[in-house]
Amino acid sequence: MNDLNEKTCIACSQPIHQDARKCPHCRSWQYGKYVGWFHPTTMTVLALVLGCAILLPAGSIMYDVLHARGTSYESSDSISIVDSKVYYSEQKEGFYVSCIGTLRNNSDVAWENLHFEVRFFDSAGKLIDTLSDYYYSLVVRPHAEGAFRVHGRADKPADKYVTHKAEATWARDVRRSL
Repeated sequence: MNDLNEKTCIACSQPIHQDARKCPHCRSWQYGKYVGWFHPTTMTVLALVLGCAILLPAGSIMYDVLHARGTSYESSDSISIVDSKVYYSEQKEGFYVSCIGTLRNNSDVAWENLHFEVRFFDSAGKLIDTLSDYYYSLVVRPHAEGAFRVHGRADKPADKYVTHKAEATWARDVRRSL
């Protein structure tokens, strides 16, 4: 800054004319309150934030559209439990109850990622415990049978588990996973 008619740009530190309102080098305004908003770095950050605010919801919507989240089995006659048995065991961590059984796919659709729910009742028919679990690796072909197992910690003593009801509550259409 050899000349008295020059000052330093508050954004890029280049010498500019004393009366310049905008820097000819970086195009930033020479008012202190404006420099932050019109600085290239600030504009880049604002563009990224706004871009993410727009793209994240759009990406979620596209995921739902492409993966057809709504296509699923939800407790109908498509999948039925053929038979199931309850087993009670003692392990070093405590008591466990398991329900092991066979299911049948009565539909023309192959199902995967099945979710099972087992309800346990006492001798009076009162609900005393439940177990639920996903079987991610299980695929049941159309008009075929498959096996399942739901296993978890027992909440009551073995003699309380008199009857049970097992049900496949959710599954995904295999064609939607391809």
